[in-house]
This record gives sequence, structure tokens and C-alpha cells, in this order.
Amino acid sequence: MLLAALSCYVGMMAQDMKDVVYLKNGSIIKGLVIEQIPTESLKIQTSDGSLFVYNMDEVLKITKEKVVKEEEEVPKISRNGLKRGFRAIAELGYEMESNDDDGDNSPVLNLSAGYQLNSYVFLGAGVGFRYYMDDDKSSVPIYFNFRSDFVNVKINPFVDVKLGYSPSYSGAYFSTSMGCRFKIGEKHGLSVSAGFALQDNRKVTESYNYYSYDSYDVMTNVFIAMGFDF
Repeated sequence: MLLAALSCYVGMMAQDMKDVVYLKNGSIIKGLVIEQIPTESLKIQTSDGSLFVYNMDEVLKITKEKVVKEEEEVPKISRNGLKRGFRAIAELGYEMESNDDDGDNSPVLNLSAGYQLNSYVFLGAGVGFRYYMDDDKSSVPIYFNFRSDFVNVKINPFVDVKLGYSPSYSGAYFSTSMGCRFKIGEKHGLSVSAGFALQDNRKVTESYNYYSYDSYDVMTNVFIAMGFDF
């Protein structure tokens, strides 16, 4: 049983190895040596079935090397079109305040730029614009942007996180969303997403006797957006 197992292991190892013949003229032939007559000649068959015969005085040396499987030879392909390098993302959507009965809604514009680390991770920064129609106020959040694409396929889900500050509201800004990206070109994509955003709103209220105090309000908004990236 031990000899049988050993012979099986040797056979498997042999399948993972191939002969390499180095000729004195600089040529290298890879395949399987099917016949070798010492001091006279050898025959080697390549993977495409070709058979070569050489005199031993033409041969410099004969070695063995591991067979590289076909899937190991093919480089990884970015099926979603996201490759290492610069990437820009533009989003247009609509935002609705969820904690206000008055429904302070706003159009949404986000512009982000940064670096795509691989087919899955994007890091960058950007600026957004909101105009709350009921209050007649605008917000311009400046943020860091993280996006992760889950799978390397043409239609893939992703998660997006933005964290920053809005000078016009004097407060922190945070948003997170999930969506789906559709590859439309070698380096371009369209996306749809939905999520929620938090905007810390600092208000300064003056009172009599020249006293004033700050009040804080956190707006919780839900939004939907469409994006384009390149």
C-alpha cells in the first residue's frame, strides 16, 4: 500500500513537471523527453505534439521545471472596469428630510475624485451641494469618500461612505449608501444608490440683554441618487 501511494504521488508530481532541454546554440525546448540514448540522441515532444530529435553533442543540459497551469498564466482581468489609478465620480439625486414634518427636501449633487486602489476599493475626497427649498438655505459639505465594490463583475453592488464638514451649516456631515454599478465602457460606469445622511446643524440665536446661545440640530435625510464614474 505504501509503494502504491508513493507511486501515485510520484505520478502526480510527474504530471506537474516538464522537461526543459537547453541547446548549445541558445535554444530552449520544453516538453516531454520520450527517448534518450546516452552520448547519442534524444527525442522531446512539445505540448502541441511536435517531435524534435537532437544529437547529444548539441545538448548543453536537461532540467525539469514545474508546469504553470493555464489559469495561473492568465492575468486577473478587471471585469468591472475598475483599475488602479485616478477615478472621478459625479452623482445627482434627491434628498428628503425624515425627521421633519415639513419635509425639507433638496436636490443632491456630489463630485468626488481620488485613487482606485484595485478592482474593489476607492479612496478620495469631494464636495457636495444641497439646497433646502423650504428653509431657503444651502449646504456645501466637503468630505472624504470611501467606496467598496463587492465583486469584480460587470454589474456589481457597492457601498459608499462620506465623512466631512459643511461650513455653511457649521456642522459635521456623514452619509452612507448602497447601490449597484453597471459597467458601460472600458473605464466608465453608471450607478443607482439609496442611503441616508446626517447633517449637524449649529444655530446661533440672539436674545435680549445682549446674550446669545448656540442650539444644535441633527438633520436625518434619506436620498436616492444616480452616478457616473470614469
